[in-house]
Formats: sequence, structure tokens, C-alpha cells
Amino acid sequence: MANKSKSAPLYAFAVPPALLSDFQPRELHIPESHPLHPSQLELKSATPAVPQLPAHLVIEDGRAPGTAGARDGFYCALTNATFADLAGLREHYKTDWYKFNVKLRIQGKPTGVSEEQFTQMVDGGLNQSSLVASH
Repeated sequence: MANKSKSAPLYAFAVPPALLSDFQPRELHIPESHPLHPSQLELKSATPAVPQLPAHLVIEDGRAPGTAGARDGFYCALTNATFADLAGLREHYKTDWYKFNVKLRIQGKPTGVSEEQFTQMVDGGLNQSSLVASH
């Protein structure tokens, strides 16, 4: 006979209403030295930290790449391509051109091969693996 010592899983929504009415909320005690203590939160909110993007990721209007409004739409920081909507940017991430630039970046080589340059290389009869090795 199998050991049935394991009980069925418990779910908060399955607690009987009579038992649920007996529950009492307890006061949460957070030490003053803890970062989530209200006094610590007040100190942080008094001097808000503004996150700074690395210089190579900042666009002329100060927005991060890939966000709405950056360069009149969405922006790929690797290839400098712009798109009117997020769906266009997502499709860009699937292209051989983008993947080629990613491979260059991984190998520590200069990126920024334009779509035209990539098309010329491909039309020249080279396959993608030899492009990465030769660039």
C-alpha cells in the first residue's frame, strides 16, 4: 500500500469561512535599521535618485532606446534602426541583420553594420557564418 502521508495542497481560497473569521491581522514589526522601515523610506523619498543611462544609450531627446517617443518611435540601440511601433522592433530582433550585429558584439568586434552593408555582403555570396568570421 502506498504511503499517503502527503496531504492535499492548501489554498487560501479553500479556508472555511468560520476559520477565516477567527484570523486576526498581526502588526508587522520592521526594525528601524531595515531599508523598508517607514523612516528609511521617508529619507529616500526626500532625495529621489534619478537613474542615469550610460552615455551610449542616451538618445538626443534623453529617452532610453526602445521606448515610445525615442527618435519618433522605437529604437534598436545595436543597429540604430527606428520603428513606429513595438511590434516592428520585435520583428527586427528576428532578422538576420540584427542577429549578425549581435554576433559581432559577442565577439567584441565593432557593430553598427547597416542594413545596406549587410545586404551587400549577403548579396556578394557570403553566408552569415563567414561574414562574422571575416568582419
